[in-house]
Amino acid sequence: MLCALLLCRRYSGLEKNPSIQNVNINSRIAAASLIALLAACTESTAPTAPDIRQPGIPANTASAVCTVDVKALSLTCTEAKAAAPANGLKQAIVFGGQDLYVKLTSSGTSYDGGTQVLRSDVTVQNLLQQMIGTTDGMTPTGVKIFLHTGPTVTSGTGIVTVANADGTSTFTAGGQPYFNYSQIIDSYEISSQREWQFNVPSTVDTFVFTVLISADVADEMATYLDRLWKGTASTAWENAANWNGGVPIATSTVAVPPPSMITSGNQPVLGSSTTIKNFRVALGSTLGLGGNTLTITDNLDAPGTISDGIVRMTGSDVFLGGNLAKLEITGNAKTQRSTFATGAVSVSGSLSVRDNALSISIQ
Repeated sequence: MLCALLLCRRYSGLEKNPSIQNVNINSRIAAASLIALLAACTESTAPTAPDIRQPGIPANTASAVCTVDVKALSLTCTEAKAAAPANGLKQAIVFGGQDLYVKLTSSGTSYDGGTQVLRSDVTVQNLLQQMIGTTDGMTPTGVKIFLHTGPTVTSGTGIVTVANADGTSTFTAGGQPYFNYSQIIDSYEISSQREWQFNVPSTVDTFVFTVLISADVADEMATYLDRLWKGTASTAWENAANWNGGVPIATSTVAVPPPSMITSGNQPVLGSSTTIKNFRVALGSTLGLGGNTLTITDNLDAPGTISDGIVRMTGSDVFLGGNLAKLEITGNAKTQRSTFATGAVSVSGSLSVRDNALSISIQ
């Protein structure tokens, strides 16, 4: 998992839990390797009610700084002071939101003591309700992840550098190295993997860096997020006071953010069957269906948990993944993460599992 901010160019028209604490790591080598991608990044966590219609870092947006203690084999995430947009950034807007606007995930992290190179495969998941990396929806312009600060050694001695950047450019400062994902990433889609490499002397135990994302979008005036759960009044899905953007309707893209962004502690519970377009439940959060049916006409991503009812997916060529109760596929869906169902799974359309596991456990 990486922590990220997102930077979207305006002139063109445009997993794991970030709040995890005390995560044990199996070995000192693993801890030292993971520090680049897990512990060293700064996560911008949006406030309980971020502005979902315009990008930008609100004044009260806090960052979370993750630190690995190699000897204790632990990862602890703590809040830092508010982030702020870079000065002189005229044609771009920076806005925060690892696990809210975007999610970066690393896997296969390794360290070669001979070459002193640390490697990790990193994917980008777009959590906006429109595609990124394009100005017209057809021509890819790339999604660039660049180092905003660092790398900075925090334990041990030596200098860490990026080993395989696709180039350097001026984003928030001059000469910033970046990794380019040369594809269009659709709403909720997880990108292809891109290997990141760092030159890391064997004398370095930990180091830190922050990343930002620069990407075009087709419509800069469109809502970046649509309906965002905040649970201010209660757990009732149907209560408008619980939503940023209003009660979801059939065309809504709906997100239940991580628990760290829901200060009330209230998780949503559906009071009656309803239909929406896209739906995401972040890791650690839940949706109780209350015995009802949630019909989703486009994509579903549920690292968190959906329970006590039926999820029905009706769209064509849509993404699916996460933890569900009963599942009905009447359209054409494909998994892009492991999927676990605690109820029956019925498919009258088609379901492509690809390389991800589909597990069914009926109690």
